Amino acid sequence: MTGGILVSGVQHLLHARNFISDIKHSIAVKCENILRSPDENMHSLRDIVNTFESEHFRKFRQVRVLVIASLCIVFKDVLPAYRIRPATEKEKAQPTKKETRKIRVYEEDLLLNYRKYTDLLRVILGDKCLDIKSSRLKTYSKLEWSEKERLAAIRCVCQLLESHPDFNYSKELIEVLPTYLNSTKAQVASIITTTLCNIFGNDTDRDVTLMICRAVHRFCRSKSYKVRVPIIIALSCIPITEVERHVESKKHKVDRRQRSRRERKESKMERKLEKEMTETQSLQTREKRLKMNTLVMNEILFVFFKILKTTSDSQLLSAIFTGLSKYSKLINTQYVDNLLSVLNTMIVSKSTSILDSLHCVHTALCIMSSSDASDVLATDPTMFCNHLYTILGRIAGVGFNNTNEIGGAISHLSSVIKAYDRSNTPAAQAVANLVHRSKITESLDNPVCSSEISSVTVGACKRISADEVEHLSDTLISCLNILLVKRKCEVSINRILAFAKRLASAALAVSDPYCSSSLLIKLFHLLRLFPRCEVLFDCDAEICSSYKPDVNDPELCFPASACLWDLLLLKKHSDPVINQLANLITQWGNDVCMNGIGATSTKQYMLRINGKEISLDHLTHLSPDAFRIELKALIENDTAVAKMQPRKRMNTSDYHLSDSFTKYLSEYNLLPDVELPTKKMKSL
Repeated sequence: MTGGILVSGVQHLLHARNFISDIKHSIAVKCENILRSPDENMHSLRDIVNTFESEHFRKFRQVRVLVIASLCIVFKDVLPAYRIRPATEKEKAQPTKKETRKIRVYEEDLLLNYRKYTDLLRVILGDKCLDIKSSRLKTYSKLEWSEKERLAAIRCVCQLLESHPDFNYSKELIEVLPTYLNSTKAQVASIITTTLCNIFGNDTDRDVTLMICRAVHRFCRSKSYKVRVPIIIALSCIPITEVERHVESKKHKVDRRQRSRRERKESKMERKLEKEMTETQSLQTREKRLKMNTLVMNEILFVFFKILKTTSDSQLLSAIFTGLSKYSKLINTQYVDNLLSVLNTMIVSKSTSILDSLHCVHTALCIMSSSDASDVLATDPTMFCNHLYTILGRIAGVGFNNTNEIGGAISHLSSVIKAYDRSNTPAAQAVANLVHRSKITESLDNPVCSSEISSVTVGACKRISADEVEHLSDTLISCLNILLVKRKCEVSINRILAFAKRLASAALAVSDPYCSSSLLIKLFHLLRLFPRCEVLFDCDAEICSSYKPDVNDPELCFPASACLWDLLLLKKHSDPVINQLANLITQWGNDVCMNGIGATSTKQYMLRINGKEISLDHLTHLSPDAFRIELKALIENDTAVAKMQPRKRMNTSDYHLSDSFTKYLSEYNLLPDVELPTKKMKSL
């Protein structure tokens, strides 16, 4: 009996396998026929779509995935580039040509089958907007859909939207994406993000982009703006370069009565000609394009502002700050005051990481440097200048205060902790080890540093990771370009001296050689741009008072009394590029002090790496990431291990085993097995 059951089970499995193989072959043949001639093989498309209601579709999961993927490929190739408008009853009653009726029937059948397919995808993905009333949709919803089938459905929706974003039922498919864009699964979110970025890049009239942004906004509102990072990344990849600006003074309209009859006639003909050209060529005017860009930006900024006011997630805030930095020059002036206030609050907050604070400063400086904001607001960037100076001090490990929140004095250990709790330098690691030892050795009766250790524990998670250092240095240099270089006629010399000093300290503290080189190049740029920085090379100068490195105000720290002693340590750096940069900066200081600024105005300071010479003036005109990448390539080529050259050898016959080695071999009875060579090669 057991044997009969076993044979019956094997036969059942073989029958199921053969049945699935036949279905796959049938679907492949039908799809090939449809792709070859869609209008003549519409019945084959209808047969594949009717497979949804068959028994084997509900029974075999392999058939489900195959049908879903095959129809996606077919529709991607068959769907037209225009929207199909169903004919009205009045249009159907009118006499038409045979070819017109044939095209109309083909489009109606294609649209009907495509609607059934999109309904299936929406049921698989659990679209809540879909009204499940028909028996067909109820049958789909009763099936248990696996994660593999949902992933296949997501891929199909993304491919259909990317290929035909303006076709019928695109709006219904777009409504499904935000839910899975907010998914915890990185693969699903990555697929949708890539698709949306491609759609945004190919959408010239911004109709589909506006539709997607509104769908994302509705989803964020339903979640009380508690969303994940991929949604912000998707909204940040829209390539908008200009928006509509509200100009108060409009062009004066000439009175019709002040123009002659000939001028009125020519103006009328021009308007008529422009209207005909717009209608015949379907040209989108610049005004309409700007209006669509403005509507898209309003949706994006509304979502960003709401999340800024409601969330404390560091990763989410970092993504928002990156997006705001990209769109900073497009933000309307009516939002600027509110945004600057929010950014200032985020920087002051203790829970904000150093990278997020830097993003806040960069966004604020980009907004204030834009033409519209600077003309309307005339905002003084002093507040964000002080914030940037404080952040630079935290990177260098020197910007801290010696009082706590209550106002009392704090211990030396706590002050050191506050200086290094957000850094990722060897000094910061040494402080962490010091705190760890203090925690182990402290007595239970007198816990001296328990509260201080808790602050370090919180700050340890905020330290700059190795992969964030390069991004941090690029953003920092970009902020310095906006604040100091572009506003060089408005910046005081004290501010320049203070930033130059902390920039040298940060270059010494940063452990990454590429980022340290970038900071040194920016320091050289500031020194060349502001020759009065020569006072930083005078060790004996003390103006008004001694330099106060712990004061986080560049105007009140007496920077003219500072000295760039950091360059002496950087000259002994193990990296050859940093070593040369420190020597060149020191050489510039010596030339200015000895011969005056005129002697250095035309002199070229060359950086020699791996036999190549590069001018520092050339590097200063590159973007922050460009000269960092160029330096990185040069450093890697310079530090590459050279191939070992073959050494010359000569014949010699005086080779013999040493006494110790002979004794060792004799102890283990290995000496008889060793064949003593009569002639060996000896290296010169």
